[in-house]
Amino acid sequence: MPLPGIVFGSLCLLLVLAAVVVVVRSVRRQRAGASRIEERGWRRLPDGADVMGGWGGWPFVVASQPGKVNDIVVGEVDGVEFMSLRWSQTESGRGEPGGDIERYNMVALRCATALPHLSVVRGDHKVGRGASADGLADVEVGDRRFDARWQLLGDADLARSLLTPEVRAELDRIDVGAWVLQPGWLVRVTKWRFWAGDDGMLEELERAAAPWRAVPAEVWRRYGAVPRLPDQPGRGHGRGWDR
Repeated sequence: MPLPGIVFGSLCLLLVLAAVVVVVRSVRRQRAGASRIEERGWRRLPDGADVMGGWGGWPFVVASQPGKVNDIVVGEVDGVEFMSLRWSQTESGRGEPGGDIERYNMVALRCATALPHLSVVRGDHKVGRGASADGLADVEVGDRRFDARWQLLGDADLARSLLTPEVRAELDRIDVGAWVLQPGWLVRVTKWRFWAGDDGMLEELERAAAPWRAVPAEVWRRYGAVPRLPDQPGRGHGRGWDR
């Protein structure tokens, strides 16, 4: 066989072997994640379960077609209910006709406090300025650096009350994805990057809770109550926040 053919064949074989390794590792990781979910007393719900009733804002405002939910896991950490899921939606883009399919992880902490909607979106995911989807208007907090890096969609009074300098510093420190206040939930949204139940799950819950710990209790009380948040998931001692 000519040398170019040998080289090409070898490259193809290496690519196939690499793909097999990736698939095997993915399957093993998912199985290990499923075992950990069971060990911790968490539950996996059927794909498509109605767990997002009334949700809006980001990333739904950039969808061109209705999306779907799967990989739903629910449970408790430090006495606080949480939910993790994967959301897929079609968005207009430069790919296939009709748009591209984008996937997101959402980690949500139960919040009994009835809060107005607020989407806190990192710059590279911003909705077009001036866009008012679902009646959500752009809001600025008056911090030039923060307003340039983040886009706020929703209730102006809530945004300016909750996003204190300490909270803004936490958001900048983590600097990934978006945080969205949905009916009954405090939600962190990222582009798809982990399996629910894997070793990074507790870390994702910690990232979801971190910015909201910096909100002064008196600010929360203006809106009804101080939500319970897990005390550093996986390292805490069951101590939540007082209601």
